[in-house]
This record gives sequence, structure tokens and C-alpha cells, in this order.
Amino acid sequence: MPKFNKTIDELESHYDKWLYVLKNLHKLDRLPENLKERVFERVFEVAEIAKFSHEEYLSYEDSLKYYRDLYKCSLLPKCSLIHKKVLR
Repeated sequence: MPKFNKTIDELESHYDKWLYVLKNLHKLDRLPENLKERVFERVFEVAEIAKFSHEEYLSYEDSLKYYRDLYKCSLLPKCSLIHKKVLR
């Protein structure tokens, strides 16, 4: 996108914002205020995960699995009772 040269303050449309994000995402260490929309927050979150080292990614996956397991157990009364017995 060599012809797209707008600065963050010159962005007018959603299309401009997307072009800016695609061109400059690798330079951003935080999301600018002009891009505080859910879709760009999500893009930024995914980009942060993509930058993880192999070890960081494995750790992230393990913590996500643990979180999902806890959430799933909290929805099931029987699983909740089993979990409580194991923790005793």
C-alpha cells in the first residue's frame, strides 16, 4: 500500500482505518484512540498473540485450556462437585 500515506489524524472512513491498520500494525505498540473500536481491538489482540515466542504461545494455550475447563465445569453441577472433592 505505498500510495496510502494518511496519518492517524487524517483517517475519515472505516476503509481508511483498515488501510492504516494493515499498513502500520507492525509499528504499533498500543492501539491509538482513533481506532478504539471493537474490531480493531480484536485485530490488535490477535496480532499480540501472533508475536508470542513458541514457549509463550504454549503457555498461553495451556492457560486458555485451563480457563475453558474451569468455565465448562462451572456450568455443570456434577463436574462442580467432582472438582470440589478433588480440591479437598
